[in-house]
Amino acid sequence: MLLKKIFHQTPNQLPENQRLLQIHTYYLNFAKDILASPFYMQPQNELMKLNALNKLIKVLTLDIENHILLHTISVEHDYPFSSTLFLDSPVCPKCGRLNNCTLNRKKIVKPIAIDISMHPTISCPWNKTRLMNAFGSIGVSVDNPYIFDKNNHFSGELYAPLNLTKIHNGYHSSACGIYDTNAIYYPEYFCDFYDFYDEIYFDGMSFRHKTVGLS
Repeated sequence: MLLKKIFHQTPNQLPENQRLLQIHTYYLNFAKDILASPFYMQPQNELMKLNALNKLIKVLTLDIENHILLHTISVEHDYPFSSTLFLDSPVCPKCGRLNNCTLNRKKIVKPIAIDISMHPTISCPWNKTRLMNAFGSIGVSVDNPYIFDKNNHFSGELYAPLNLTKIHNGYHSSACGIYDTNAIYYPEYFCDFYDFYDEIYFDGMSFRHKTVGLS
């Protein structure tokens, strides 16, 4: 009866934890469908898969970015952004730790140009007035497109394998770039978390130790 009750509700009617798990499943299944798709047997179908996955991750990061902007607009101060990938090592909610999960971070020697309007990017603007002024003054519509400034837009990180850029300075102008066109950004560091997959998995709500699981 419980399962029948759950699956006859829309996602918005579900309890919060079940709603998040269901949304996680939708996105995960869509990613699996992308990987399995022949894309009408096109010669470039592998590139098409990467293109589709990039857009899917962009959708998810825009959801995060929208949430951050709403916080800035309504609360008018820093968003208390805490993330497994960006600030702390993953912590298993069951055992409290994850062994050997290190983020391989190195400085980028040869510049990598990332169009943050096209690719997954997160910036954390913290001031309502500065955000408003940036939104009004930066963009192709006012003939003042986003321009990367190495003295302001420094310490950014590019995360593999997600092709995800995390802004660390110049938050307000970079946020404009995310919502504009042809906004080229040069991350300073390359971060590789492939090794995480050997030890952890995500259950829709938490990172968990594979050896501990849900038991």
